[in-house]
Amino acid sequence: MLDQVLEVKKVMPDFPIIANGNIITYDDVCKNLQLTQADGVMSAEGILDNPALYLPRYHDRNQDTIQVHSIELSSSATSSLVSGPLVGQDLKEKLVRKLGKKLREIEALEKSKAGVKLSAEEEMKVSKKKELQDSLHQLSSPSIRCSQRFTTTVCSLNDLESSAQDKINLAMEYLSLVQLYPVKLRSIIFHIRRMLKLELNQYQLMEECVASSNIDQIFSLLEKMNQYKKNPLSFKYDVEKAKREADALEKKRREEGKRKDYEARMIRKAKREGKEDLEFYLRQGTCVPTWNEIQYLKSLQRDEQLQSWKLNNHSQHCMAYHLNQGGCERDRACCFLHVDARRENSFVEGDELAG
Repeated sequence: MLDQVLEVKKVMPDFPIIANGNIITYDDVCKNLQLTQADGVMSAEGILDNPALYLPRYHDRNQDTIQVHSIELSSSATSSLVSGPLVGQDLKEKLVRKLGKKLREIEALEKSKAGVKLSAEEEMKVSKKKELQDSLHQLSSPSIRCSQRFTTTVCSLNDLESSAQDKINLAMEYLSLVQLYPVKLRSIIFHIRRMLKLELNQYQLMEECVASSNIDQIFSLLEKMNQYKKNPLSFKYDVEKAKREADALEKKRREEGKRKDYEARMIRKAKREGKEDLEFYLRQGTCVPTWNEIQYLKSLQRDEQLQSWKLNNHSQHCMAYHLNQGGCERDRACCFLHVDARRENSFVEGDELAG
């Protein structure tokens, strides 16, 4: 409880105390600090949804302008080219491959659409050809070296705040940073999904985001959203896709209801047995199986499958859902978890690794 943080601070006034909990908006930051008298606060959920959560603090200083420190790296290679000693050769080679791929896509588009009017999205893509060619030429020069360049600029708080309110722009900046400091793709997808939940749903791109197999695909989604935002008429609502998503959501809700009934039974069982941990049975077998593991299990006999399933801590999950040709016959009535097997970039809600 936050009032307990205040009591700790009273007893240890000179010891730095950081408060945590329920920090979703900047107003929560102010209320938390006022209530706890802590030296600072930290946020998990709130900062995932809004990376610029703490920006309004500068208003308290009555500043008109502010110095901004940034790293010049984005989906455009031009901002990453600097002269000097060889730093980041791997990054340079990666950018060459990336630029070459984009140019090949543009040339294929021009060839397939020769004599045909391009859409607004296609025109925007083709318009970048000259810039990409120039960047590739620069990268090919031995006098050019690739580096992460740190710069300091001065801008008004209004401009900075306006930029921070553009979630797509923030997501672009985030992707630029993870190119410098790589993390697992599934974590990137998790963060983009949190940051742009409203936009991804609005433009029906959530499925594509979750299914992305590399950062380039995520960049393309962000560029597509930017295009839709600038030209709303370019977005066409897909009724069939919306129906599939609604059906999937409704199915998930029904399954969660069955799951809650099962959880209640397991808690009652723990009570009857006098266990102090009432969620004892619910903590067993929660590990989500991987896609590769499922392929291996399908090659085994039934008794071997069951033994391996329990041994690998999957007993909370429905084995039939993963291994039977037609899936689980009980479907909505099944009390076990129907969770898709993990691939490299998959994640489940509440997964600390993804967050």
